[in-house]
Amino acid sequence: MLCCPAFLVDLPPAPSDVIIASAIGQRNVTLQWTKPADVSANQIIEYYVIKYQLPGNTETQEAAVVSSDLSSFEVTNLLPGTTHTVWVVSRNAAGDSPNSNNVSVITEPSGECQGVDGHLVHCSSFRDYFATTHAFHHHI
Repeated sequence: MLCCPAFLVDLPPAPSDVIIASAIGQRNVTLQWTKPADVSANQIIEYYVIKYQLPGNTETQEAAVVSSDLSSFEVTNLLPGTTHTVWVVSRNAAGDSPNSNNVSVITEPSGECQGVDGHLVHCSSFRDYFATTHAFHHHI
């Protein structure tokens, strides 16, 4: 005798229209996405997962797993001065949806440049120094 009907869970639909929602920092960016409109009872979205890849690397990293109530999130702990290819997927018990559109995020550099005599200085200070002293004949 069967007790209960089986409830099948299907992969959820993907979010769409992923965009950069705020200024990009050295290690962070806020992404925004559109939640899928047509979600059936067996495609319930439990989480959104923000994923990324670094240039020349085929390994996918998970930056964050966030509540399905959200449609934006600040991703942190990115690498400074680096291009990150970022996307969002929906997740439920059946697994991950197809990827959303990709967004290319180029984080700000760390703010340190190699200065005079091997000392590290802030990049803007380094540029200002050479702009005012004309120590270089090249534009920095």
